[in-house]
Amino acid sequence: MSKVRFTAFADLHHAPEWFKSEADERLAAIQKRAIASKSDLIVSLGDFSHFPTLSKELIDQYANTGIPAYHVLGNHEFDHDSLEEVVKAYDMPNAYYSFDFNGFRFIMLDNNTFSDYPGVYFHYSRRNYFDHGKGREYIAPEQVEWFRQTVESSPIPCIVMSHASLDYPTQIPNREEMLEIIRKSQNTPGRVMLCVNGHNHRNHLSVVDNVAYFDLNSATFDWVGKPHKFFPEEWYKKYECVGNQVIFSDPLSAVITLDTDGNLEIEGVESSFVCGVTREMTGNAEALYPCECNVLSAKVKL
Repeated sequence: MSKVRFTAFADLHHAPEWFKSEADERLAAIQKRAIASKSDLIVSLGDFSHFPTLSKELIDQYANTGIPAYHVLGNHEFDHDSLEEVVKAYDMPNAYYSFDFNGFRFIMLDNNTFSDYPGVYFHYSRRNYFDHGKGREYIAPEQVEWFRQTVESSPIPCIVMSHASLDYPTQIPNREEMLEIIRKSQNTPGRVMLCVNGHNHRNHLSVVDNVAYFDLNSATFDWVGKPHKFFPEEWYKKYECVGNQVIFSDPLSAVITLDTDGNLEIEGVESSFVCGVTREMTGNAEALYPCECNVLSAKVKL
């Protein structure tokens, strides 16, 4: 039996003039937790920074965690920079990639592609994706084929990491292609056991066909489309988008342990809302799952 233990976090949203996130402090606390929990590695599930080429200090802080540190790309990585610039800034081997660790194959996806016309795909770059609605968050065909080959060739079980959710029915438009590959893997050595994502700033776990799908809450805040004025007045002068935030008092992350016998454990975090400001107070409607200031804890047999 092989076992891996890792710390995951999502949606740190380093954008000092836009958000009240204290990204360096939150990241330091998450790194401290990763070390204290004796995690083998740490993973950011995207939206680490809105300005990767201007975030060298934060990127270096993450790279120097003391254990292997990996990135998955989120949509907001491309608010300021191109794909090539982001991959270089994060020192990634590619926008999507895989690596084997402690008897598992980690598969890091890139769902940051949009398509306005059938068969024509464009990667996110410098805010070019904001006006594309349901044509967003595709996994491009060449990556789908790469994913198929990466799973089918794996001699060990797989853990899939993405920014958007493979579980949400309305998120990745071509998710069924990916799910079919996952379903077909179940009786093979490269069985996909766990999929983890960020992006939604939500907290949810489901098990479908012996695969766990874990939607990991933001490390920092939830976005509310209808702005509010519940925070101290000086915050609104300092942070352009603070009225669109409900902020978690503590940096949220998950310590995840999985073994090849199918024992999955998620160790979450309990927190509170900064200034007691909840989504309900702001008059914004709820999404598919409720806005919570925690990461769930669970034990599952797959």
